[in-house]
Amino acid sequence: MRGSSAFDALINVLMTVLLVGGGVLAYRWSKRKSDAAALGMPMKWYFFYTFWRLPLSIMGTLAVMVILVSGGEDFALALGCIIVALMQVAVFIGFKNFKAWAINLNIVLLLVESSPAALIARSEFSEEGSELLVATGLALATWFLPNLVYFERRRKLFALKGLVKHS
Repeated sequence: MRGSSAFDALINVLMTVLLVGGGVLAYRWSKRKSDAAALGMPMKWYFFYTFWRLPLSIMGTLAVMVILVSGGEDFALALGCIIVALMQVAVFIGFKNFKAWAINLNIVLLLVESSPAALIARSEFSEEGSELLVATGLALATWFLPNLVYFERRRKLFALKGLVKHS
């Protein structure tokens, strides 16, 4: 039962961080929305992606890593989770500060995140390679490509200095 209480404690800590962090991020999000209005492009997905999706993904990736390590799974999988979490943190910091390099790193992150989706979908079907191709195609079409188009259209906003207030 000791492992179960440690897991419960981890979940409680993650929920507390989520609630407190969510309030802080919502406040910052509202301040940034007025800054983005001056840029002349819709930025709702950017704000959701930066201040909600990325922090939740970071916490989820770290939770999966803890579950893998505590369950005695392969350490390579946990190391992969650490690398993905570090990429997510870097993209969050870059997007928060409108850094142009963050778009390039986000493209890599989106590709990395699309791969497990394809593997999970493959495990739901059969061991044939054709399902892997279909699952990879669906993951790329539904997650990677729309985000790629969205952020590529906003690349110029990240290059404009002085138009966005940094808080």
